[in-house]
Amino acid sequence: MGQHCSTTETSTGAGSASHPHCCVAFPGGSGRYTAAHYRAAALARPDGPPLAAQPAEALWDPDLQQALLELAVRVEEETVLDVLLSDLA
Repeated sequence: MGQHCSTTETSTGAGSASHPHCCVAFPGGSGRYTAAHYRAAALARPDGPPLAAQPAEALWDPDLQQALLELAVRVEEETVLDVLLSDLA
């Protein structure tokens, strides 16, 4: 299963720690989670909620991390449901 993961810095009494957060998982691979797919979805909804964490490197698409940094819009599955469902047809 492919995954998009990011990390979040948190402060604790002992200092700060980095915690991985898996945001999206796709059966069988990275699916529609490439820089091109992200850009299309993010640009269709530029007023979407901001990303909650710094994106980690995406091994399957070296351009994805930069796209996430540039646009910094969180894409919820519900906003691209029609596209995802068309993949199942």
